[in-house]
Amino acid sequence: MNLIPYVKQNPRILFLFDGIGAVISALSLAFLLAPFPEFFGIPSNIAYSFTVLAFIFAIYSLSCYWINPKIPKYFLRIIAIANFSYCILSLSTLFVLWSEITIWGTLYILGEKLIVLSLVYLEIKVSKNAESNFLSVYTNTDYWVNGFVSPIHIGEIQSEINQLLIEKKLSTFGYLTAWNPRSIALSDKVNQERNQNLHNELEKIQNITIFKGIAESREGGWQAEESFLILGITCEQMEQLSQQFEQNAYLFGEIKKEVQLIFTKL
Repeated sequence: MNLIPYVKQNPRILFLFDGIGAVISALSLAFLLAPFPEFFGIPSNIAYSFTVLAFIFAIYSLSCYWINPKIPKYFLRIIAIANFSYCILSLSTLFVLWSEITIWGTLYILGEKLIVLSLVYLEIKVSKNAESNFLSVYTNTDYWVNGFVSPIHIGEIQSEINQLLIEKKLSTFGYLTAWNPRSIALSDKVNQERNQNLHNELEKIQNITIFKGIAESREGGWQAEESFLILGITCEQMEQLSQQFEQNAYLFGEIKKEVQLIFTKL
């Protein structure tokens, strides 16, 4: 089996590989290198410091595997950067301790770095693929509004929204949810509470009209999310709310213009 195509289709498994690898690395450092500084030439305090880092990486990666983010691009890039930084730090340690470290310590560090850098390569490769799939998650979604005959689609003009804007003498609209912040799946109860909090924030804004809706994937790849269509809201207000409720993106549009997908500024 070719590994790269497999993990591209199943990016979640990469978090598992990384997490298990980090656990093995931490245990090796704690129970192999640290107790035998003379054999490896690596001081115990340095070995234990790297043990702590490895455990932190393990917790992060296994947590990502457990939560299974809908859009793993950013999560993969974070661990790729962390792993690469770990390699730089380890190789710097090898350079500093060059006169003290034994051949066994050198082989351990270089062997571990070879494995970690292979993971970094995979994580960057898969994150780029996830980035190309990132847009399709949103474009292959039906954004329904209660009472509407047709859903909202990105890149299209929605006639029912235009009619409402004309009737209410408004010119802009947005579509937003508070469900699953940063694509991390939460329970329905927590998501509904978050959406109620979003509704409370929307009610503080003057001269807008709020409609309930639901966003559903046409591919069935993720759970439908209760959402809101907001007439009369500005793009700046949508951006602020999207940041506040930790959303990756939101929809925004103007009267008689195509619906835009706008990614939230990080």
